[in-house]
Amino acid sequence: MGANRVGGIESRVVDGRGHLVLSGEIDVARSYELGQASRALETCTGPVQIDMAGATFVDSAALAMLARLRVFTGAKPCLIDPSPMVLFILELTELGDFLDVCTATAAGASPAEITSTSTSQSGGQCRCRACQPPSSPTW
Repeated sequence: MGANRVGGIESRVVDGRGHLVLSGEIDVARSYELGQASRALETCTGPVQIDMAGATFVDSAALAMLARLRVFTGAKPCLIDPSPMVLFILELTELGDFLDVCTATAAGASPAEITSTSTSQSGGQCRCRACQPPSSPTW
């Protein structure tokens, strides 16, 4: 966590669906950018897909943004390819129940391919609840 910190936060809304790409260290030093990205995605319908394949570190500022997205969109954010360290932090903070996790690399596709596939709701390789077709109710 030195002066050569690199990383990025990119957000976009396509047809009412939110997409966020996080890379590098996502921490309190990026609070302003996280706030802007979160506000841009609050009006999305359905879950926000978050490509975390390039995120090397997250702290409470990033976790707060994920919780904020969950509250404002009413749907669990879908984390695409989070690192083992990010998964550990989610487990440690017990936030895993409030998020869905998609593993793009296990399905043999890049996170970009998963994002575009799941955006079309074609039931592609992403296995999170947000990207799967609705199931029939069991009685």
